[in-house]
Amino acid sequence: MDKMELLQVAIKQYGLNPGSLIMEKELQPNSWQGDLHFKIRVDNRFYSARFIGNKRYETDVFINLSDEVLTTKRLCLL
Repeated sequence: MDKMELLQVAIKQYGLNPGSLIMEKELQPNSWQGDLHFKIRVDNRFYSARFIGNKRYETDVFINLSDEVLTTKRLCLL
């Protein structure tokens, strides 16, 4: 899947019209984190679209979020 197709699939999930998508600019290409970040326009409104890379850091300092993790963390804060 190329970058344009990825953006079209993503914005469709937010109820936006993929047919009106214009990729204005790729922001921070070749970033060390592996993120994909774009300035896009949909129906003449500007958005920032960022896709976070799976392996941003050499160590796993973050955990995957799940309903169970969020519920547990929320209960700990109460």
